[in-house]
Amino acid sequence: MPTWLSWASALASAASLGLTVWLLVVAEGAKRAAERAEGAIRKQNLREDVESVREKIHEVGIFLDAGDLALAGLRAREVMGIGTAALGRWRDDLSVEDREDLLAAVSLLRSVVEVLSEAGSQPVATARAKRLSEAQLRAEERVSGLVGRVRRLADRGGK
Repeated sequence: MPTWLSWASALASAASLGLTVWLLVVAEGAKRAAERAEGAIRKQNLREDVESVREKIHEVGIFLDAGDLALAGLRAREVMGIGTAALGRWRDDLSVEDREDLLAAVSLLRSVVEVLSEAGSQPVATARAKRLSEAQLRAEERVSGLVGRVRRLADRGGK
């Protein structure tokens, strides 16, 4: 084989190797960028779920204040379902404190539902109505703290 052909073949092999290495570096960078984007989307979804729970807990308070106990009970049941689903979906993304806050809020709303269910269509006594409002406020406080921590996490990009 002529010498120039050997040199050309070696040069083509080296260029091919260089291109392969460069493509691997670019692909690895693209993979890391995709993983960061996925993490950011996941944090945004967590943020939206937690904010939705807080908004609905707030609505329970509005319905209680307005004396619309049927709607308050329905919304409280909805919050229980959403909160329980969020705990299942985000278990690995929430700290122990965050899970405890969400569990406490769901538990407080469960107590609201139980009292409203016992009352049925009968009016709730003033003392009981006050306790219902206090339970709703405590639930909202617990979830508001969680919302703040999740927002901070999402804004920092999870760092």
